[in-house]
Amino acid sequence: MSLPQTRTSAWISLLAGLMLAAAAQAEGEMEILADEQDVDGQAGTATYRGNVEIRQQNLLIYADQVVFFENEDGEYDRAEMRGQPVHLISTPEGRAKTEAFAHFMEYNLQTEHLLMQGEARLKQERQDLRAERIEYDLPTERIRASRGDGEDERVRVRFERQSPDRENGS
Repeated sequence: MSLPQTRTSAWISLLAGLMLAAAAQAEGEMEILADEQDVDGQAGTATYRGNVEIRQQNLLIYADQVVFFENEDGEYDRAEMRGQPVHLISTPEGRAKTEAFAHFMEYNLQTEHLLMQGEARLKQERQDLRAERIEYDLPTERIRASRGDGEDERVRVRFERQSPDRENGS
């Protein structure tokens, strides 16, 4: 069973806003706070551990550990985040606040692919998606959510309808 087109478009808009905010801020100033830092030039990684906070313009990430990976050109192009859970907050100008939660997140800047695993959740205003695993491919606008192994671990999508009075500004 698939979501109606308008609902699918709403999730694409939600995730596109999140990813575009991250991509647009890639050149802005970034501040990372952590208890520990380990940069390994040979491996091409920068690891931050313990109460990690990443702040970049309208993007805020809380995690237990974040690892940035370099590509062949020496530029960081992928990040893995772990936490209980990782909490990502995006508040782009002119758009609704989007929050993402999962025990593990991986974002690849080159492929524009976001993977969220372990009690994954995306929420924005009146939309809330929960699944064991959520994958989003920005170029193809494909969202894939899947359940876990447990009987109660199904994909859950909630939409809160706005009352007609609120829609008309009353």
